[in-house]
Amino acid sequence: MTRIAVVAGVALDRAWPTLGPAHGTALRDRSRSSLIQLVEESTVRGAESIVVLGGLISRATVMPETLAYAAAILESFSGTVHVAPGPEDWWGGGGPYEIVAWPDNVHFWTSPTFEPAPGEPRLWGSACTSSLPSMPRVPRDVSDGPARVLARAGLSPADLDRMPTRDLVLTVPDLVAAPGNGGGSFLMVDLSEGVVVDVVELPGQSGAVVDLVVDDLETTAELGAALTAASTDAGPVVVRLSGALAPRVLLPGMGGPDLAWGQVLDVDALTYAVQTTEPTDRSTRAEFLRAMAASRGDDRERHQTTALGLAALDASTGA
Repeated sequence: MTRIAVVAGVALDRAWPTLGPAHGTALRDRSRSSLIQLVEESTVRGAESIVVLGGLISRATVMPETLAYAAAILESFSGTVHVAPGPEDWWGGGGPYEIVAWPDNVHFWTSPTFEPAPGEPRLWGSACTSSLPSMPRVPRDVSDGPARVLARAGLSPADLDRMPTRDLVLTVPDLVAAPGNGGGSFLMVDLSEGVVVDVVELPGQSGAVVDLVVDDLETTAELGAALTAASTDAGPVVVRLSGALAPRVLLPGMGGPDLAWGQVLDVDALTYAVQTTEPTDRSTRAEFLRAMAASRGDDRERHQTTALGLAALDASTGA
């Protein structure tokens, strides 16, 4: 064994609940096509083995026909495939991996203890056997033999610090990820002369990210127009809002403009401007604003409740 393709997070049949139907469909399609690309690129680059570091499937949502699909694609690889189930696809409990007849070239590590792969004594792997984080005992370093390759999914920085420095510990980001979170690559590890690691990019990551600064938007209608302009021809779009949202502007889903099909909002970087009042102003509007400013709870919900109240006051006064 001298050349290994290393991949994680293929994520077959993952639900992607926070991204909406369009993103979910696109990313599930991406998972299927990426598995084919992985086998093709591994073959072209002369890989003798493929190592899957967790996340081949999503244990909670994978369908039987998808498992059969994965088995057929991996069987087409001329070398061996070694799967180290991770926190999202852990082994055991009558899980989905155990209901499919996998081809002879696919090997699963099923024990939390590190064990060598059949026929490949330098490659050691360990399976997650529950969704809870855990770290098995690291096998004793054999100082007079060749360095080993250790495969385990879901390792934390503290876990990595405990691993033998002489061994190569495989780590790789998820192949299929939400827009803006990377993805789209796997590793080629060449052990023939020392250790050489190359990143192999797979084109076609689904979806796009558009950044939208809201500081200059004063009305809900202006936000709606900006969201319409953020649509692209690249498929599903995550619109990442930043800046300070004006007091009267309503967000989609909270009385504001409708999102286009495939759009998802990311408001993690958003702040919320507060409309101040003069202490001597005793109008209904001023009293309402003071009451909302003193209320507790989530900033976004308070902001949107205030904006809805201001809109209602405007409607009642004809403003």
